Amino acid sequence: MTIGLNISNHENVVVSEERLSKLLSDDSHEATTRTVWECIQDFFSWNNRSEAFTELHKLIHQNTDENSDMNLASIETFQVLASLASSENRALFTIHMSSKGGDDVAELCIDSKPIKTIRLTEQQSRQLASLFGCEKDLLHGVFKPNPLTDHLIEVKTSDVTDSDFLTGGVNKRFSQGVLKAMDAVGEADFVLERKIGEYIKEQPNKDELNRFISLQTQIEPPAHLDSDYVYAVVPVYDRQHVQSAELDVSMSQLSREDVENISFQIVDMLRVMYKSKISHDDLHMHNLMVHKLNDGSLILQAIDFGRGKVGDDPDLNPYADINYMFKRQGINFAETFARNHLLFDGSEKKMKHYPLHNLLEKFTKEGSDNTALLDNIGTKLVEDLEAAGEDNRKIDLAFFFASKALEQAFSQLNDSVIIVNQRVNFQHFV
Repeated sequence: MTIGLNISNHENVVVSEERLSKLLSDDSHEATTRTVWECIQDFFSWNNRSEAFTELHKLIHQNTDENSDMNLASIETFQVLASLASSENRALFTIHMSSKGGDDVAELCIDSKPIKTIRLTEQQSRQLASLFGCEKDLLHGVFKPNPLTDHLIEVKTSDVTDSDFLTGGVNKRFSQGVLKAMDAVGEADFVLERKIGEYIKEQPNKDELNRFISLQTQIEPPAHLDSDYVYAVVPVYDRQHVQSAELDVSMSQLSREDVENISFQIVDMLRVMYKSKISHDDLHMHNLMVHKLNDGSLILQAIDFGRGKVGDDPDLNPYADINYMFKRQGINFAETFARNHLLFDGSEKKMKHYPLHNLLEKFTKEGSDNTALLDNIGTKLVEDLEAAGEDNRKIDLAFFFASKALEQAFSQLNDSVIIVNQRVNFQHFV
């Protein structure tokens, strides 16, 4: 069987399953050297697939460095391959998960035929579960590498009229996937998100970032809409397959398992953005979008990066989002004081803040307080990240320990004593 792949300057390169398996290999010579039969085919079709194979191999292995987790890197390269496949072939790429000898095993399959088998550690299983939007205990069966993109639909700006922009805030209004900037602040948001989008495109883990980040894309004003305003579009998914809502809107419908799932995805989102030097700076519940697929999986994405910072921005605090999520801290003292002491209890503004606290409290015994517990986890995470430096494996391990601490908190929610003041300490971190 052959698969068509689309890459720049080499549209619809046809490759065999055997070649795809070789492309997953770290050995560039094996991956790019044509067989005698491929040379003959290229001679008569005036193609040179060797060049295309080389470009493909570089593209799908660009995430891999000496500090990469090789098992997860293999899965990421498989994701890249799936995204490059032509639309009619994309559904052939699947990941079959099973348990063998107490370990999770991932089989990377094309047309249900395994081309690579990977035995995963607990840490790797947790990150993969976050990618698929399910609990670690449910990490079995058949998964698609890019669960949301299969259901992406085109935004039809022609269906939107000037009178349709009824929902949204002061700065931007929304209708059917189209955003309308109501003032200069809204326009500046579009410019900043374009900058962040361009930054993401240059990152080696851009596919992982796109899994957790949803951006606004500025467009030319549609001819039938008021040209005095600036417009953008956001990704929209087929409602027959995906139901989307902000986290605060979704809270009442979330089971305990859903809450745990989303909490772990938040930690993984923080990991991915931290490693890429991206800070959101406003990750409240209304800026976290929950996408529920028909199979019950939940995909969490961050939206509205109007306060975001990336790369070498001098104002970027790499721990800002971690401190907000775990330690109830804003980007400065005034913001922290106002949110924690000036906002009225029960007010909409106060209730939208601190997603992890709200998620944990949803199933905590009445009268219990998880603030100290989450503060301790956040403090330890920052300490571990400072010790990790630029070592990606140690960074991943630091976030893994934070997830384990959060898992421990959830496991004790129904106990007679909540571990509010227990200091989370992992001696395994080096």
